[in-house]
Amino acid sequence: MKFTSLLSTGLVFAGLLSLTSTAFASAPTGGGAKVAILIDRGLEGRPQDQQNQLNQVCDYFEPDLLEQFNRAGYLAVKITARDQFQPAPGKYLAVVKIIKYNPGSKAARMLVGFGAGSASLDLRFEVYGEGPQPLLVKDHGRGSSRDWQFVCRTLSKDLVKFMGEALKAK
Repeated sequence: MKFTSLLSTGLVFAGLLSLTSTAFASAPTGGGAKVAILIDRGLEGRPQDQQNQLNQVCDYFEPDLLEQFNRAGYLAVKITARDQFQPAPGKYLAVVKIIKYNPGSKAARMLVGFGAGSASLDLRFEVYGEGPQPLLVKDHGRGSSRDWQFVCRTLSKDLVKFMGEALKAK
């Protein structure tokens, strides 16, 4: 068999495998559950430069998180205060609190590599249903030597997964 036909067969197989894994990964899991998302940016007591960084991160993270939840089959909306959530069957409150953010160093990522200058974001994720006790409390974080947007996107996907696990365990 020629190398080119082996290569094209391998590429076709890889493409089919990619399509299959994408289809399974994007299958709706939310079942139409209503989720109110509240993000605490954790700005209190931080210097102005850190507040600016956190606002920049959250301005990207919040709409991305909503998009990921909606894409997974949830009916997600952003709220700005906890009292905007009214508990009811099929309704959930997802609270995300930013604990720690390190923007890393783009120069170190580019010049040194090997994880130098990595960006990281740590947060606390809580899910509430009808009762006052949380269905889930999870401290979680991610880091990447790519960029902070990649960290946000990965965390958004993680939180959707955690939400699904919490609702299955309920």
